[in-house]
Amino acid sequence: MKKSEVRNVYVLTDLLILALVLTAGCVMLPFGPEWRAIGIVIIACGLCICPFFRHGYKIQGINGVFHVQDIPVSRENEDAIMSFLHDQASTLKIGSHIQGGAVVSIYTRKGREEIYAQYYDYVKVLAGEHLPVVQITPQKRDELLKLKPKTGK
Repeated sequence: MKKSEVRNVYVLTDLLILALVLTAGCVMLPFGPEWRAIGIVIIACGLCICPFFRHGYKIQGINGVFHVQDIPVSRENEDAIMSFLHDQASTLKIGSHIQGGAVVSIYTRKGREEIYAQYYDYVKVLAGEHLPVVQITPQKRDELLKLKPKTGK
């Protein structure tokens, strides 16, 4: 089974929030039994979310921590998206299909124009296949972001 090139890591805000939650729980411990019980619950909750509360991404072989934007796409559009990402097509020609089954993840670094993208098909990932992360231009990022569904906000 091939391992993914991308893994979750902690960013500074994650560590600060976790530290604040654990500190809030510890502050309540010396007070009465009711406050102590609340403090223990807060500490337990903080410890339970520690392994999952990671919002940064590290790409194998590339320095720095990235943030991600996920764009849901249809699995039927895999060929068009892959040829666009690998510079085999200059424009992204995708019809209006029901979105789902796959995601295009765009990894950006704050303050830098390093942009990477990865096509992520859930069926292939469950089968142990991870597609490579490729560097893209800001123009390609903008064209991919046009696929992002509009929210009602």
